[in-house]
Amino acid sequence: MNVVIDTTVAPPTTTAGPAAPAPRCKDRNELPPNQRVDCGNFDFHVCVYEKGCCYLPEIIIPGSPWCFQKS
Repeated sequence: MNVVIDTTVAPPTTTAGPAAPAPRCKDRNELPPNQRVDCGNFDFHVCVYEKGCCYLPEIIIPGSPWCFQKS
């Protein structure tokens, strides 16, 4: 059996751009709330991959933003 692949057909495209790389947030647990810049209220995917921020639920450090950047 021979398989023929048509190379003249363009691969499918997507309208979404590439996802932003996840920031390095290894020390996010130790980062004091006063050194966090609030990125807004987003879910994990939007916070990390679209906004490029760190994500840490408030339950870890009460009163601090969940989605934030290092100041």
